[in-house]
Amino acid sequence: MFVRIYSGIFLAILVSIAGVYATYQLNLQSRLSSYSQSVLQGSLVLISEGYNRQQDKNKERWLSLVGKMTGLNPSISTLNKVAGEPWQLTIAGEGKLNIAMTHLNQEISIALDHIGEQQLRAIALLILNELARVKDGNQEQELQKLQTLFSFPISFINKRELNLDSQQQIRLNKGEVVVSSLSQDAGYSVYVKTKQDKILHVGVINKFEPLTTQLLVILISICLLITSLVVYFLVYRLEYRLNVVNHIVGEFGPKKIKNRVPIKGNDVITQLGIKVNEMASRIEQLLQHQKEITQAVSHELRTPIARIRFRLQILSDACDEVEQADSSEAVKSQLDEKVAGISRDIDQLEALIDEMLCLYKLDIDPADYKRSLVNIDELLTSVLDLAKLPYSHIDFTLKKQVNLTGYCHADDIDRLLQNLISNAGKHANSRVDITLEQTEQGFCISVGDDGAGIPQADRERIFEPFTRLDSSRNKKIKGYGLGLAIVSRIALLNQAKVWVESSPLGGANFKFHCLCGEHLPASEPASSSLNTLPEASLPESDLAESALAQGSMEKPE
Repeated sequence: MFVRIYSGIFLAILVSIAGVYATYQLNLQSRLSSYSQSVLQGSLVLISEGYNRQQDKNKERWLSLVGKMTGLNPSISTLNKVAGEPWQLTIAGEGKLNIAMTHLNQEISIALDHIGEQQLRAIALLILNELARVKDGNQEQELQKLQTLFSFPISFINKRELNLDSQQQIRLNKGEVVVSSLSQDAGYSVYVKTKQDKILHVGVINKFEPLTTQLLVILISICLLITSLVVYFLVYRLEYRLNVVNHIVGEFGPKKIKNRVPIKGNDVITQLGIKVNEMASRIEQLLQHQKEITQAVSHELRTPIARIRFRLQILSDACDEVEQADSSEAVKSQLDEKVAGISRDIDQLEALIDEMLCLYKLDIDPADYKRSLVNIDELLTSVLDLAKLPYSHIDFTLKKQVNLTGYCHADDIDRLLQNLISNAGKHANSRVDITLEQTEQGFCISVGDDGAGIPQADRERIFEPFTRLDSSRNKKIKGYGLGLAIVSRIALLNQAKVWVESSPLGGANFKFHCLCGEHLPASEPASSSLNTLPEASLPESDLAESALAQGSMEKPE
């Protein structure tokens, strides 16, 4: 494919050069024809009229003398029909100019290499020849008549108006025709001295520019346009196929995990598509294996746990019989302690399985996530009444706004609040403050404790699965590091934000901010797998800058 593109670009450059050259030649011939007509038309008319004034035997002699004087080598022929174009110019080999002009019923043809000083001198000599035919007093009137034949001014001037150097002055006084050009950009001025000691001034006659600035800009534009169009059509197909691959990869997720890149041809893009499809197949297999393993382990663990709990109950009944037979308090205490320890271990296993299954169920496409309008203050009150029961030594304080509603998933927000309140109860020393308040775009729930707090450097990673901090906050607290990961995932699915900062009580303060229905962003957040949960926590120092970026929310006061 790239060989075709490189070859196409090379051909595009060649086509651009050919197009630029063709445009230049057409423009050059058009401008050269216009320029030659403006400079030579008057001279050819005078040659034609002078030719017609001659006797038949002197006509050819007249043309020969004019040809030597002007360097134009004119030829005149009589036309039997009206010519189509009064002025025609063609560029022959080696840049030679062939010019044909129609005047009355005659065609005057000339051939020359270029329009130079000899032709400019010829203009002045032809005008002098016409002036010599009239009396001295009528030369001014004759000069005015001749002016109609030329596109540049012709006039008599005083010697004081001459702008010539000393050498040119000498030549002019000798009767020579002097051609002067004051600068590179200025045109030509032709001076000649008449028999009446007058100075005939012809000009200024503009110079011919083969390549003007405007033409150069046009040629560059044509070159760029042709190259751009050819390159665009060459790259368009490549870009289209890359966009197909990009689209497939961008939509690759839980709902479209079986999407594959269409395979056509045998080029680099095809090889890329094959590799992407192979990668997608491996990811699909890994995700399927992960789900199967998670489900199998979770469900298979419940069976031995149930058996252990059943046998534990039998052991407990047997212990009661032993206790009745042996009234030793030491034996009773040891048996009760062992039974209670086994029961706690079973409870922890069941809690771990519940959290793993919960986290697994939350790994869904946000487009399939159903939300509704929920009475948040009633939900928070009911969750708090149940969540604080295991923590009788903790003083729970609730500050809320009544009849506050939010757009969310009631069951999942229930689980989120349980995890936040339970987490605060585990780490608090004696007090947990819970606040529910309304913000401009939704509601915010704060759960703060007076525990050890969370270091600044660890406030982002605590929301990752199986993360437990090695600090005084967790030394005596048992857990598996899934509770806050579940909180983060629920917040993401509800298009909300959760983060942690320092609490006024001295510990950690978890905040959950959720939007109301009318403030939800139009697009859903991208889904993620269990092993790639997004970073939902925000460092305290970055709260003002982040301002709850999803949905352009502002951080609640």
